[in-house]
Amino acid sequence: MADARFKNDILLRLFNRFTYKESELKIVDGAPNTFVIGEAEIPEIPQGCEYAILVNEKGVAIAGCDYSSLLRGYFSLLMKIEREMGKKELFINPVCENKAYDIKNRMIHLCVFPENSLLEIKNYIRLFAVLQYTHVIIEFWGMLKYDTLPSLAWENAFTKDDVRGIINEARALGLEPIPMFNSLAHASQSRSMSGKHTVLDNDLSLYHLFTPDGWAWDLENEDVWALFKKIRRELYEVFDGCKYFHLGFDESHAHNKNAYLKQRLPYYMSRLTKEVQAEGKRPMIWMDMLLPPDAFTDMVGNCHSVKPKDECLKIINALADNTVFVDWEYSVKKAPISSLIYFKDLGIDIIGASWFDIENAGAHIDTIFQNNLYGYMHTTWHTMSNDLPNIISIASKLGASLPIWKNESDNQMILSVLYRAVNIEGGDYHLAGWVKNQLP
Repeated sequence: MADARFKNDILLRLFNRFTYKESELKIVDGAPNTFVIGEAEIPEIPQGCEYAILVNEKGVAIAGCDYSSLLRGYFSLLMKIEREMGKKELFINPVCENKAYDIKNRMIHLCVFPENSLLEIKNYIRLFAVLQYTHVIIEFWGMLKYDTLPSLAWENAFTKDDVRGIINEARALGLEPIPMFNSLAHASQSRSMSGKHTVLDNDLSLYHLFTPDGWAWDLENEDVWALFKKIRRELYEVFDGCKYFHLGFDESHAHNKNAYLKQRLPYYMSRLTKEVQAEGKRPMIWMDMLLPPDAFTDMVGNCHSVKPKDECLKIINALADNTVFVDWEYSVKKAPISSLIYFKDLGIDIIGASWFDIENAGAHIDTIFQNNLYGYMHTTWHTMSNDLPNIISIASKLGASLPIWKNESDNQMILSVLYRAVNIEGGDYHLAGWVKNQLP
């Protein structure tokens, strides 16, 4: 007996997968933000907690302070299913659990490459939900077919209906999806080391939309501004009801080395963030270009800073006042991270973003918690097949519930069990696990 929104195929199938197909749920409408098996009483949620779980001889009961919190309680419950060695029967030990996560906004950034299948992206998002993240930022590297400019997509790109299915499933799992479109550099929508350019390799006559190196958008061209508005409009349609929009803003060589373009940065970044604000969304931006590198001894990831400090501050002060700053520092491995404190002291909502490195993630999480910052973001980029097992340690550091037997095994084995559970459509060799091939 559960919240009526639990009548969702993905939630029911996950229960079936986490019980090794030995059990299934049938939902009867219950009270909002609750989930009950048997006759267990619905627990009270202590102040400051997201959910409460009660398991006793009468059954199972979960209460959430909202629907997303209820789902995180549900995923925590799935982690508590176990069996006694030598027997097949499954059980959940008695428990009374009240959960308050140390960091409220726990985000993960997902890049969609031409090498990714639709099922891979779904499995990643299911895994993020099961590991109790709250938001997923989705960045399409030439993998969404836009109506406004077909050359923005490779031939095997996903349709809007494909992506709507992903977005709907993310929401059904309690994740808030955030669209991203790089609106300064990374305009090729391809890794620089590949030499590929999504737009220009499709249509070389569109060169005038970019800086001469093709890496950044030509923001002196009003056609680009008109294109951006159309792109955002399409993404708002697909990510219907989204609250944030990630604009990118990192690693633009031209805007550092061309004196005129550099001088125009306050105008470009002010206009873009304020347009997004006027469209009813909170703009998010990377911060590596706005960090004065001589001010911090622990920073390595600021090689594209516009320098010096007064120029950085001039741009920051020009941004829309509700902009969320995302500071990635991949080489810092000890808390506190000085750049996060710098932005906090400017009175800005700041998110610390780490790489897959466990020590790097820990330094961010500790700094964010100790200083009550806006949130944490785990960036993944192109190394999911190699680095994904580290997500287990990072999620644990964020307070996620993990399988009850987690201390008896290692990250790869824990991940393999969770990935197999979320891989509902699996079975094919190349779709099993998180790598397509065992050999190169």
